[in-house]
Amino acid sequence: MTLHEAIAVILESENNRSLTAQEIADLNEEKCLYRRKDNKFPEEWQIRLRVKNYPELFRWTPGVQVAPTEHDKIFLANDSRA
Repeated sequence: MTLHEAIAVILESENNRSLTAQEIADLNEEKCLYRRKDNKFPEEWQIRLRVKNYPELFRWTPGVQVAPTEHDKIFLANDSRA
C-alpha cells in the first residue's frame, strides 16, 4: 500500500470527515497501514506533501485539514482551529 492509498483508506474509515494531517498520521500508525522504507511511520509534514504532490488524486489548498471532495478526491483545506 502506498501513502496516498493509506490516506484514502483512513478518510473512508472515518466516514469521509475532515481530518488534520496529524490525525491522519496518528490513525495510520494506529492502523499500521503504511510504513516508510526505514520501517517508520510517516510524519504529519509527509502527509501534507503527499497530498500536494498528487494533483491527479488530491486538491491542495493552504491549511492543515484533509477531506474528500465531492468527486471522491481528497483535498487539503483551511483549518479554522489554526
